[in-house]
Amino acid sequence: MDKGDRQHGGPGQAAGEREVQRSSGPAPGKVTRTSKLSPGSEPTIQRKAAPVGISSPQSRSPRDPMADSWMDAAHRGVTALQMQEAPAQGNEAEAGATEEAATDKPKYVVSDKKAVIRDDKFQPVEGATTIPRWTEVVVEKTAKNGSAEYSYATSPDGSTVYGWTASSNLYGLSWNPKDNEEAYKKLGTAYNDQMQAVDPAKTRADLIKSGTGVRAIVDKYYPNSTDPAKLDTSFKGKVDKMVAGFQAQGITATANAGLRHPLRSTVFHYAIAVAAASDENIIREANAVATKYGIPIDWAHTDAAGAIDLKTSKAKAEEVKAEFAISKDAAAGIKDFKGTISNHNNGKAVDLSLSFSFSKTKEITVGDKTYSVDPALQKQKTIPSIAQDGLTLFGSDQYGLKRAIDTDSVHWSESGR
Repeated sequence: MDKGDRQHGGPGQAAGEREVQRSSGPAPGKVTRTSKLSPGSEPTIQRKAAPVGISSPQSRSPRDPMADSWMDAAHRGVTALQMQEAPAQGNEAEAGATEEAATDKPKYVVSDKKAVIRDDKFQPVEGATTIPRWTEVVVEKTAKNGSAEYSYATSPDGSTVYGWTASSNLYGLSWNPKDNEEAYKKLGTAYNDQMQAVDPAKTRADLIKSGTGVRAIVDKYYPNSTDPAKLDTSFKGKVDKMVAGFQAQGITATANAGLRHPLRSTVFHYAIAVAAASDENIIREANAVATKYGIPIDWAHTDAAGAIDLKTSKAKAEEVKAEFAISKDAAAGIKDFKGTISNHNNGKAVDLSLSFSFSKTKEITVGDKTYSVDPALQKQKTIPSIAQDGLTLFGSDQYGLKRAIDTDSVHWSESGR
């Protein structure tokens, strides 16, 4: 498995175009009770008369069509609509800036803890006001000022107008695989084929809370293949030769993981991250990602008051880890939140279980090189300094495959990651 970082992306980071219409929206400002957004220049947040039960952007959204009754926006911090990028046009916001209106009001969640609200000249409003992290918003329009892109954000029900903020502060809650097809193809046909087949609307039907039982859902939608034929062709050739070479030395290798669905890796990644959480931010991030891709897991367990119960959420994530026997590291399978792609996701890694015809350390000599193989050590999940282990060096020198993750001794790839 691979260890991954995280990144977030705003409206300007998704491919594709939509029709746009010119629109001018208000700067963050005064209270209005009209049905339209009224212009203003005051630095305070503008609010319209709100429907009963909706008083602030932190209130639970009554308009989360992707969630069950027990899985609302306050718990997840997210909902989903299609995210698309529109071409910029006009220059109403400021000389040198271009602006466009969104016709479908795509939904986002504020993923940056310093999402500064800006005025119509894209300067921070007085008092450096920010939109609270994990607030759900819709983008009324976007604008470019030089190389920077900004989004004009309001609450989903229109009761609160936040104003302009950097698009990079926002994480889109919808996904169209075709938008990323070219990038996916660069990762290999196998990766692209798996992601193009993802159907968020279908998978959400099986939405469950994290904990025991997650594996059955993940196996259903995001499979793990042990079929060598599904590995990358070049990589498969190396695996076949190494397995045959092991067999000649009395070592039988059996594949228990090969091509792994990217979103299966995502589940692994967030099970580890949520289990280790020190606050609720990673839980909200996990749920934002789950909403975007339709992963049918709610990582947030709540108390009687509806607040995220960190202790229970962590414990349930541990149950997910146990179901999959996950190690301490896992790539995210996607590049959201600076995630990395696993070699498993494009068929360029394999997990091998080993059995031995010998019980004591064996010296394997090939040419002028000798490799020491201890069967008892090889059966351990963790092998200290695994990159320098005798069996690893045998595989690397003779067949071009390596192990590099001490805590994942079954994992082989060309890089070891």
